[in-house]
Amino acid sequence: MKVSLKIYDVSISEHLKFHTFELPDGSTVETLAYKCADVKDLPYDREGIVGFTFMVNNSLAPLSTVLNDGDQALLLRPMEGG
Repeated sequence: MKVSLKIYDVSISEHLKFHTFELPDGSTVETLAYKCADVKDLPYDREGIVGFTFMVNNSLAPLSTVLNDGDQALLLRPMEGG
């Protein structure tokens, strides 16, 4: 199945903010997070990325959320500073 992902993170280039992943049926948001962490040009690791906020089809999605073909996911990196 194909899932699209848009990343909201001011620290990465615009061309890295849109991805489409081919995932096995039954995959979860956690699977998507790990796939994203494995993308060479993204500054994320498997340990840290699971702490980010994910949304699927405009709804907050815990890591256990099962994905479906055609889902649209958003990754929101935590903000830092003050």
